[in-house]
Amino acid sequence: MREEEFRAWLEERQWGDKSLTKEVKDDGVRRSLRAERGLKGLGFAADKLENLFDDGQWTALLDRLGQLKSNPDIDPEAVKSIVPQAEEPKGQLSNMIAALKQYGHFLEGRDPNYHTHAQEFEDEEDERDADRIRQYALEHYISPARAKGETSVEIRVGTLNNEMGLNQASPNICSALGSKKFQTLANVPPPHKTGPKQSTTTVLKFDLSNEAAVRPVWFVGASFGRKSDQMARFLKDGIWEPVYPLDACR
Repeated sequence: MREEEFRAWLEERQWGDKSLTKEVKDDGVRRSLRAERGLKGLGFAADKLENLFDDGQWTALLDRLGQLKSNPDIDPEAVKSIVPQAEEPKGQLSNMIAALKQYGHFLEGRDPNYHTHAQEFEDEEDERDADRIRQYALEHYISPARAKGETSVEIRVGTLNNEMGLNQASPNICSALGSKKFQTLANVPPPHKTGPKQSTTTVLKFDLSNEAAVRPVWFVGASFGRKSDQMARFLKDGIWEPVYPLDACR
């Protein structure tokens, strides 16, 4: 594997408008190396990723990994050849496929920040993934914790990533679960984050206590015509009196 060249290629690649984190780059290299070491176990004669690519078998490699991801039980020995210690191989296989797709683009000679006609579609896919992430977190973490009467719940980004079979989705997970959209959906305040900013080891802790719940708030005025303050009367009489705008308010 052309490890150093691939690492340099990843150094130039960006996620949105930001450079990839060191962890993401290291993971991309590590997963590609692991796939290369397991080529024999996957049934390929080549012992180098470059040789496999030059022989026109790159798609066959991705298809093989995709089959194992869909059903690891069809060939447990092949799975062990590339992710020997995985308790939940689907997530790790999914991440390996994502890394190898990038390595394939590198071998093709693509610019690290290549753009395709499918970019807009990919952006829409990212948003759909974000909605799926929010719904999954609500159904599998927030709601069960509330049902048990717990006052808080923690979500480890890497665990959720693997449970959903996502591809190196730590930034998307952190963004989706840290958004106001999720706070409204799950009726929670912003999470308390520990660990790296956007990593598989990032932990998001949500407060589920009643005091922390997000509730609708309405702000009302107490002035007629912007000048006639009615606050004292409202408090004295225990009322709030709506008045349609007068000419002075228009």
